[in-house]
Amino acid sequence: MQALSGLFPSHLALRLKEFRARFQHYLMIKVAGSVVDETWILLAALFASEAGDFFECTPQEACRVPSPFPNGRGSRALPRNPHRDG
Repeated sequence: MQALSGLFPSHLALRLKEFRARFQHYLMIKVAGSVVDETWILLAALFASEAGDFFECTPQEACRVPSPFPNGRGSRALPRNPHRDG
């Protein structure tokens, strides 16, 4: 499958590919609308003194980010712990 992937255009937006090329490790965070401003302030304060960077995806870029959950249902699709009480 990976060999065939080179035959098709990249699904990632250019800015995401450039960011990935700049850093060995990166973290993509998706937050709810109620904490977007707080998250922005936190990241701006953190990266004012640390080596790193961040940016907010446009709606078009966010749609092109692959989901870590192939079924698209998010963390609710993870298996439950059968030994959990209750």
